Amino acid sequence: MKNRVISMFVLAMGMSYTFHSNAATHDPQPEQDQWYYLSSSATDEIYRFEEDTGKYLGILDQSVPGPFASFIGTDGDLFVAAQSTGAVLRFDGITGEYLGEFIKAGSGGLTKPAAPLMTPDGKYIIVGDLILNGYLRFDGQTGAFIDIFADPSNSPINGPFMPIFSPYPEFAGKILFASGFTNSIQVYDVESGNYERDLVAPGSGGLTVPIGLSFGPDGNLYTSSAGTSSVKRYDGQTGEYIDDFVPTGSAGLKNPRAIEFGGTNSNLYVVSNDTNNVLVYDRITGEFLSESAAGSEFGFLEPRGLMFTARPNFFISSSAKKERANGKRKRFAKVTIDVISENDTVDNNPDVELISITVNDPNIDVSRNVRGARYGTDDRKFRIRNTNYSNEDRVYTVTYRATNNRGGTMLATDTITIEPTYTHN
Repeated sequence: MKNRVISMFVLAMGMSYTFHSNAATHDPQPEQDQWYYLSSSATDEIYRFEEDTGKYLGILDQSVPGPFASFIGTDGDLFVAAQSTGAVLRFDGITGEYLGEFIKAGSGGLTKPAAPLMTPDGKYIIVGDLILNGYLRFDGQTGAFIDIFADPSNSPINGPFMPIFSPYPEFAGKILFASGFTNSIQVYDVESGNYERDLVAPGSGGLTVPIGLSFGPDGNLYTSSAGTSSVKRYDGQTGEYIDDFVPTGSAGLKNPRAIEFGGTNSNLYVVSNDTNNVLVYDRITGEFLSESAAGSEFGFLEPRGLMFTARPNFFISSSAKKERANGKRKRFAKVTIDVISENDTVDNNPDVELISITVNDPNIDVSRNVRGARYGTDDRKFRIRNTNYSNEDRVYTVTYRATNNRGGTMLATDTITIEPTYTHN
């Protein structure tokens, strides 16, 4: 997808700007409060904070011995790995009520669970175990042990941290693992458990001890690099290194763990273990925005996992039909937006709406260069001016928002590039 590659390059170079005077936008607010859960490993607690303001919302009533990573299941409930007991616990996704051990302590030899994840169809839960140095597979509906999914006897895994599923169709039926001590991101078949390849090669871009994984609104893959105290960005399809999205030590970042995109603006939230806080970075530029929560104020210690309430898994791609007449470009190109993924654990049909179209040239009035775009609706077809009389590529950034029936939101972006007219007639 040519425009996807362009999008990654443009975002990596910091060329996408928002100008309130010339950007067309529609920015509704979620109707319900949304929050994130934070695992406090040293105090055996799960904290809740409002996603945008960082307002303290309390601690879940049930303690979790050594909480590590967590995930939202196909019914919207929260599942948390309890490292000190070798169990995975379940909580109601709305009330926070403790629902019991979903995976029993020690089941199948589970000893020190790190990062559990449910397959999108709810069939399996795959759990990394630091003692096994691999992953175990459990029934996604009953929690019963099935088998050892991957370990050093049959795969190159070493340091089983965060698993994640890719939104791209070519990765259907595959799961990605952050292999912390091989400094790589590996691809496995969900059914067979076979290791297939490294998506991110060992040490690519200086990657050192990857722990957290997340796909960003731009469709790229982000990972916390604990050994370099940074967050690195890779092409979501090829695994090619793009940049250090969050540079080493930005805003004091040290030994980052979980990373997630969330909040109304889908910014990047990073757990900084050694500074005992949660830091927020701009989703487009990677610039530090704020400290969302601090252990010195609220009492959490050695934070590990961070997980937002249920929200859409939402990604887009764009294509522009740049037609010609009499050997010259037509004035406007027809743009079509395709939704790669909009699945959601609690809502099979989240609302999708066009939020904004911006451009990298501050002298361009978007309203005069974009036609037929209906903001605030699920409009996936419009036109963009196909002429560009400057010497630089004109890059339009298109942003959509998906909202589920619980008020959880996620943004998705892509770009359309119009090359200079005089050099590309």
